[in-house]
Amino acid sequence: MVSNTRVGTHRLAIFIGRMASNRLAGPTVVLVGLCVFFQLRSGKFFTATQIEGMTSVAASISIISAGITMLMFSGEFDLSVASVYAIGPILFALLLTKADIWVFPAFLIALILCSAVGLFNGLITTRFGIPSLITTLGSSFAIIGTAIFISEGDNLLYFDESRLFTILGGDVGNAPVPAQFLWALLIVGVLWYVTDLTEYGNWSRSAGGRRGVAREMGVPVNRVKTTNFVVSSTLAGFAGIATFTSFRTVSAGYGSNFELLAIVATVVGGTSIFGVTGSVLGAFIGTLILASLRTGLILVGAPGAWYTAIIGILLIAAVISNIRIGRAGDRLLEVSQRWLKS
Repeated sequence: MVSNTRVGTHRLAIFIGRMASNRLAGPTVVLVGLCVFFQLRSGKFFTATQIEGMTSVAASISIISAGITMLMFSGEFDLSVASVYAIGPILFALLLTKADIWVFPAFLIALILCSAVGLFNGLITTRFGIPSLITTLGSSFAIIGTAIFISEGDNLLYFDESRLFTILGGDVGNAPVPAQFLWALLIVGVLWYVTDLTEYGNWSRSAGGRRGVAREMGVPVNRVKTTNFVVSSTLAGFAGIATFTSFRTVSAGYGSNFELLAIVATVVGGTSIFGVTGSVLGAFIGTLILASLRTGLILVGAPGAWYTAIIGILLIAAVISNIRIGRAGDRLLEVSQRWLKS
């Protein structure tokens, strides 16, 4: 008979193996290490001011990266999210100021138009077999051009008070986090449930694997991919509008390079660039890594250029470590389960 201690030890090994296989162990260790390092060096990392700054930075990227993670599960990319992040609040602001539409209907219309971008990207990619990188790169240029045209290249401002603005971008009492970060937590939680605990999550991962096998299993591959494109664009538009409700200003340059930061956060969080493997929760951890890195470098007085350089190095290191940690986790999980059964 196997002793309780022995069973407990190997169940712990199984848990660690699953964490590694799901690519969560590496990002979690990196995040904790960065927080401890910057706190020891500066002594100010965990102050309310710094936490508020980090969560403000992480909010938009984490919402965008959650959608991109779902899309990457199904084997696709979206380079248009930064453009959607900009045009969403531009449309919202114009509907409020030029069309004089009420706040909530204007919000819904802007969000629906952002969703339409994802629908376009999905249909073009799946119906014509065009690589999503090309489809979304082309739509990104088209959206940015449209954003500059309809905004006339100016900053759009809106300072009227509205309950929706408070809900989306206001303060949360005395808590050192903005409302947008709470929305990010909610969205990440919902998408984590969908991708990890529902059949649709299995469909998304199957769509990112071998299409022929997925179709034979009854997975509607094209529909799943298109739906994930819509989710990605909708969340990008929502993130942009939520940020606009906080800062009350927007321009066509809003969220420049956010698509790259979101992809970096997703990959650093353990999602494979080849699809199938990863976690929305991991992408959220990856976002926190980027936010803590930015805040910590400022606190220790590092040059601003270091942030960009480290992100590049971090991306390459993440891809290498995720592959190695995932394989090690698979082996540990297999050995532990075999041993426990013996």
